[in-house]
Amino acid sequence: MANSFSITLSNGTKYENFKMNGNNFITTDTEIAAKFNNVLGRNTNYLTNVTIEGDAEFDEAQLIGTHAFMEIVQCVKHENEWWIVLRDLTKQELRDLELDSRIAYLEMITEEA
Repeated sequence: MANSFSITLSNGTKYENFKMNGNNFITTDTEIAAKFNNVLGRNTNYLTNVTIEGDAEFDEAQLIGTHAFMEIVQCVKHENEWWIVLRDLTKQELRDLELDSRIAYLEMITEEA
């Protein structure tokens, strides 16, 4: 398990001092966990332009860098730690989201007419 990872969100907010196990970002900071849980409580669990930095080992190396669209899969407490899982959205998921948003827009403008 590598140490010393950080996650920077598109608004510039940087969360530091994560340990990592696979795609689980692990922290004992309950304030950080609460912020990620707040995102999970919204209609969407998506984050844009997420930058992950840190000392990567083999499995974690693919997560280092900037990710255009990520989803918070879960944020769960395990003993005294919070495990936060992020994943990239697939191209198909992005196309589906775009289509859903276009349909919602069309529904909105036809309701007004």
